Amino acid sequence: MLQARGLTAGELPELWNLSHREVLKEIHAEYLDAGADLVTTNTFGANGLKYKDNLEAIVTAAVENAREAVREAGHGWVALDLGPTGKLLEPLGDLPFEEAVRLYREVASIGAKAGADLILIETMSDSYELKAAVLGAKEGGRFPEPGAVCLCLPRLSTTSAASFLQEETWNLRSPFWRGWE
Repeated sequence: MLQARGLTAGELPELWNLSHREVLKEIHAEYLDAGADLVTTNTFGANGLKYKDNLEAIVTAAVENAREAVREAGHGWVALDLGPTGKLLEPLGDLPFEEAVRLYREVASIGAKAGADLILIETMSDSYELKAAVLGAKEGGRFPEPGAVCLCLPRLSTTSAASFLQEETWNLRSPFWRGWE
């Protein structure tokens, strides 16, 4: 949707939270007007690796944009959208697991402070990074009830990482938890 509204190749979409606030609010409003109950913040790629100097401003603006659309529509939830960091975790890459947890915790903390209702963790291809995201969201979210972390997962194997994720997401007591399919 951002490309249709002028986002160019190579432009960082999360910067639009600051520079094109009205466009983001319009997009959220369109989803809510069409019957959506949940809008996601424009924070899929927002993390401290990519936005060292302005992460808090970007995430805060993203939540505020979505929150304003929800307020104007009179209904809806704001989901803080967390995507992959863009780096491979050790031992295949150079990002330590603890640093990945810290990066997710930082965004979750900013999003919670800004007023997000829940966290959506999506498009994870590495279960180890997904584990880091769940831990970071759990540690940094501090959402008031009914807080939630919503995971969109493919069917996972019975590996220890998959078992951990099932147990940890269940422990979040999310009202949005659909169960393990």
